Amino acid sequence: MDQPAQPPPPHPGPQPEPDLPAQTGWIWIVAVVVVLVAFGVAALLLLGGSGDRSAYVDPHTLVGRPDTYPHIDGMIVRADDQVVVLDTVTDERVELFIIDEYRANIDVAHAQQHSATGQPTRAYYRPDGDRLVIMFFDDAAAPVPPPAGADSTVATPTRMLDDGFLAEAADGTELDFRIRPEHSRAVRVEHVERHVTAAQPARIYHEPGTGGRLDAITIIDLPLAEWTGTGPD
Repeated sequence: MDQPAQPPPPHPGPQPEPDLPAQTGWIWIVAVVVVLVAFGVAALLLLGGSGDRSAYVDPHTLVGRPDTYPHIDGMIVRADDQVVVLDTVTDERVELFIIDEYRANIDVAHAQQHSATGQPTRAYYRPDGDRLVIMFFDDAAAPVPPPAGADSTVATPTRMLDDGFLAEAADGTELDFRIRPEHSRAVRVEHVERHVTAAQPARIYHEPGTGGRLDAITIIDLPLAEWTGTGPD
């Protein structure tokens, strides 16, 4: 006996749409997390992967206390990424080498501009074996050249006086210099004070004064290589 035909199953009807706003929100959250992780990895690579930066010297820190460093005033004649070469007013040529420790402080393009324009330069340096390395440099007032035929002595200024300063020569002799008003532009008090603070020798041009004193005419910075028994070790 034939079975009666079964009625077709009921139509399931319309299916509910997926919750698109909820899915979109999760996508944005995942995307933000991925971006933040990527930035974190990049930062670690840049900061941690470049080596120890503890040796970096902030040039603004140095410029804020230049009295503790010897310096040379002169004209830059050559500058590249390895060395800065200066000529002093006494026609001495000084090479100051650029090392990684202070490379961030030396704007070579600025140094080359000084060379091109003849801008007087004050270069701060320290010894490194048998050479000198530049720590940073700054603009300087034009040094006053010594008069022809003037006597000079290499000595280390040790103490300021009301009208001059005391200095110690290489043989230990104490010299008493007076700064006359007509020489005050060439022998600036603040310049001598820096030598006193840094125990930095200088070549001091002078003429006979009165009362056993010497009248300082001008004072010229010396490279460390020319120090003769005076100054810091």
